[in-house]
Amino acid sequence: MKTLPRPLILIGLLALILLLSLASMSAGRVWVPWSDWASQQGDPAWAILFELRLPRTILALMVGAVLGLTGAALQGYTRNPLADPGMLGVSTMAALGAVLTFYLGAAASAPWVLPVAAMAGAGLGVVLLLALAGATSSVVTFILA
Repeated sequence: MKTLPRPLILIGLLALILLLSLASMSAGRVWVPWSDWASQQGDPAWAILFELRLPRTILALMVGAVLGLTGAALQGYTRNPLADPGMLGVSTMAALGAVLTFYLGAAASAPWVLPVAAMAGAGLGVVLLLALAGATSSVVTFILA
């Protein structure tokens, strides 16, 4: 059986992602038909599509891409197809950073403080893990650390 070339598969998958993303923007509590996509700016359908659903769809695509890339990087570094951030404590440190913002009351000051603290906690967890494992350590030492 002959398989398709890899670039053709990737183009097909990207087209499928685009098609499903556009279709998901029509579905919701309020169904927006395809004919309303060309509506004027004052129309409620325009506001639903371009002010609510489009930013959420773009954010979902970006978050999914970043999670896929980080998972692939972690699995490639540890040479373990089952590796995930929870195995190395990165998720726990991100949760600690988020919880500290609630404990210290900083989460109420601005909406961006909580995710920034979570990312800083995850970054601190990786730095501590690398420092604990050592610069010349093997993958086994890194995982055990």
